[in-house]
Amino acid sequence: MRWWRRRRADVGTFKAPAPLPPATLDDLVADGLLIAESAARMTVKNEVILRAVRDRADYRPEFARAIAREELRRLAVESRADARRLDEERARAEDRTGKASHQADYREGDVGHLTRRSEALVALADRLIRLSADDAHLDALVDEARRQAWDEVGDSIAERTATAWSLGSRLSAAERARRVALVVDDLRELRRLGGG
Repeated sequence: MRWWRRRRADVGTFKAPAPLPPATLDDLVADGLLIAESAARMTVKNEVILRAVRDRADYRPEFARAIAREELRRLAVESRADARRLDEERARAEDRTGKASHQADYREGDVGHLTRRSEALVALADRLIRLSADDAHLDALVDEARRQAWDEVGDSIAERTATAWSLGSRLSAAERARRVALVVDDLRELRRLGGG
């Protein structure tokens, strides 16, 4: 039996890519805004589902808008608190030289980064406060949250229907009728919530 030695492929010499410029303050705020709005949408979506399923309450856009407004304001307060914490860390780090012993052990070399992060958090908080006062923006956020809630509830009903259907052949006629009635109730509830 012959053993062939494979030739090594020439992949060239590694050249490090050129360093990227730091993200602008606007880019940092935009990224933070994506995360904050996603969190606000999820909060609204969950409240809409809870009110419909647990409380059997009708969908009210003004209630959903109030939740969205409150969540954006809460996130703004949280951003300001984080900015204050970073300002305190920066003040402590200004006089500390040497090498850090862990990731939260800030030193004088970190002061610029901490300042930039703090500025980004303050700018994000300001933007969230402005958006919490913008009814058109809140309505768009609420509409998307409602659509996501509808999709989630609809998927759950479809899954329950599929499970009931697959079990149908093994169930008694009375149990089948009871399960079909549950599906009909779910569909009525879905229609009442505005899904169709």
